[in-house]
Amino acid sequence: MNAPTCAALRRRLGSVRELDQRVELLAEQVRGQPTDRLLDLLAELTRAAVRRDPAAIEAVLAWIVLSMAPRTPLAARERELFRRAQERNDPLLFTLLQPPFPTVVAEPPPGQVLTARDGRPLTLGERRAAARRGNRFLLDRLLADPDPDVVARVLRNPALTEREAVRIAAWRPGRPEVLVEVLRCPRWAVRPSVQAALLRNPAMPVALATRLVLLLPSPKLREVARDLEASLLVRLACRRQLETIGGRRRAPDVQ
Repeated sequence: MNAPTCAALRRRLGSVRELDQRVELLAEQVRGQPTDRLLDLLAELTRAAVRRDPAAIEAVLAWIVLSMAPRTPLAARERELFRRAQERNDPLLFTLLQPPFPTVVAEPPPGQVLTARDGRPLTLGERRAAARRGNRFLLDRLLADPDPDVVARVLRNPALTEREAVRIAAWRPGRPEVLVEVLRCPRWAVRPSVQAALLRNPAMPVALATRLVLLLPSPKLREVARDLEASLLVRLACRRQLETIGGRRRAPDVQ
């Protein structure tokens, strides 16, 4: 299989609307590629993403989701890719391919289930239907639903605004599986305000958050690096990314 060029891969990924389909397409494109060619492709994509190229941002986001997916086709190659990235001394590749950090997140209390007018808790099916077709009032009440699929449907509702997507990403106490659904929603996952809210949320899986810093512009990186509510590892990752891209001469102190 011939190695796809960065431009060709971005065009192909851009032709696919849903993130899950992009992830599948990316898996097909990189499966069986020689390590050096794959690293060349990833290096070009990450550099373009840091330059705020929209198609490259979507491609890197698809790689992040692919690398963290259960039964990922990259599982057998991640260690070799990371080792070779270290040899290249490429800090952007290092960030993209670094091994996951082991973390333990306390289980948050269950979210509040929406009730009918008579006080009866709505069934899961009723809440999912409301999330897909509901009006703005219902959507607002479903933002903290405990079921990730309900929140995923809310995120894909055309009536949802960016402000409400940020509220979902910033919700406390957060639920990792819900935050992952935000990351999997192509409409919102590429928005810097949503990405920053995810990074600030202590419930965001650190293995995802430390890769997501690749996609944030410098002002958002500085904001997260100064936010003491964010995980220390995430703040350090933001500081390292600022130093890498030269966002400022001296990155903000991380306490």
